[in-house]
Amino acid sequence: MRQTLGFTALESMGAANVMTYGLNVATNRQCAYNPPPHAEFWEGGRSFSLGHAATSFAFASVMAHRYPHKFWLKWGVYGLATGVSLACVGGKKRFASDILGGHTLGYVTGTYLALTRAWGQRAKPDS
Repeated sequence: MRQTLGFTALESMGAANVMTYGLNVATNRQCAYNPPPHAEFWEGGRSFSLGHAATSFAFASVMAHRYPHKFWLKWGVYGLATGVSLACVGGKKRFASDILGGHTLGYVTGTYLALTRAWGQRAKPDS
C-alpha cells in the first residue's frame, strides 16, 4: 500500500493527540495558572503533557524525515513547532516539563510513523 505524506502526517498528529490525552488523564497534573502552581501530579488538572507541542512536533518530525536533505525545511518545521510550544510557556499556561513531554511524545510518534512508511514505494507481494 502506498502511503502519502499528508496521510502519514495526519496519522502521526492523531496518534500523538490520543497518547497525550491518555497521559493527561493518567497523570492528572495541575496547570500553571492554578494558584498556587506547585506542578503536583494527581491533584486535579490536565497539564501534562502539552497537546499543542505533541501535535506540532509529530508533524515536524514526519516532514523532516520525509525530506532529510532539505536543511531549510527541517529548521522551518522544527522552529514553527518550538514557537507553538513557547507561546504556552510565555503565557504561563503550562510548565516547561509539560512542553518537554509533549515534544518528546510528538517527536517519537512522528519519527516512528515516518520511518515505518514506504514513501511512494510499492509494497512487495506476500510469497
